[in-house]
Parts: sequence; C-alpha cells; structure tokens
Amino acid sequence: MPEWLIPTLVALAVPVVGGLLYLAHWMGKVDEHRGAVTAFMDEIRSKLDGIFDRLPPPRTVESKSPLKVTPFGRELAKALQAGDWAVRTARTLANQVKELTEDYRIDEFAKTYVSQELDEVYKDRVRAVAYDHGIDTDAVLVVLRVLLRDELIAIRQRQQTPTVEEELPF
Repeated sequence: MPEWLIPTLVALAVPVVGGLLYLAHWMGKVDEHRGAVTAFMDEIRSKLDGIFDRLPPPRTVESKSPLKVTPFGRELAKALQAGDWAVRTARTLANQVKELTEDYRIDEFAKTYVSQELDEVYKDRVRAVAYDHGIDTDAVLVVLRVLLRDELIAIRQRQQTPTVEEELPF
C-alpha cells in the first residue's frame, strides 16, 4: 500500500465523521423543535376552534333588497321541503293578495302569515330544522317568508299578464 494513501484516507475520514456527528446533533435539535412546533400548532388549533364556536351561524337570507335566500337558507329550505310548501300555500292565498299591487306589501303579508298562521305540525318541523342546524327559529321563518313572497309575486304576475285574446282590439 502506498504511504500517501493512509494519511489521505484519514484526512478525508475526519471531515466526513465530523460532518456526520454535526448532522446527528442538528437532527436532534430539529426533533426537539418539531415537538415544540406541534404543541404550538395544537394550541393555535384549539384557540381557533374557540373563536369559531363564538361566531354567529351563517345568514339564511341576503340583506339586500329584496331579501334573497342564501345557499345556507336553501339548505334549510330543502330540509323543510319549503319550496313545495310555498307553492301549495301560495295557491291557497292567491286571492288574498290579488289586490296588493306593491311587492313590499306582499312581503309584509308573507311575513305576517309565516309568523302567525303556520300550523303546529309545520312549526314543529321549523323548530327541528333550526335545532339541527344550531340557529334561531326566526332565521328559518325568514326563509319561509321569502319563498312564500316570491311564489305569491309570481302568481300575481301570471294573473296580471294579459292573454293574447285580451290584447287583440277586435
């Protein structure tokens, strides 16, 4: 074996072994910090959960005029089968709103009807859906009001649309 080979191998082995020792030490520190970061993230997660628990539930209607049902409100309506209810109820109430010429008056009528005239069976369904979704019953009633109002307005508009025969002058 040549004389220069052993010192060369030792000269190469010392930095490699030193580097491996440094890497092992560094990995120990990383593991130590990873545990601290995990604990920190768990603390942040629990605090965010607390914040989300205090937030109000999503809105059921948009506050623009006229009121419109939000996606969350549509979810509630689906759970209540409120679309079918609005169609059936509007047909029975159409004669009562025939003389109302302004949409806001129909909205007032729908608000009064939903708050005072719902039968107990449907009120129980409203309470159950409100409970299941963690919201106030009034938020569900607003969805019914908007759906009933829209259906009543649609019926009124169909009644006011002249037929072809009415438009002909002869």
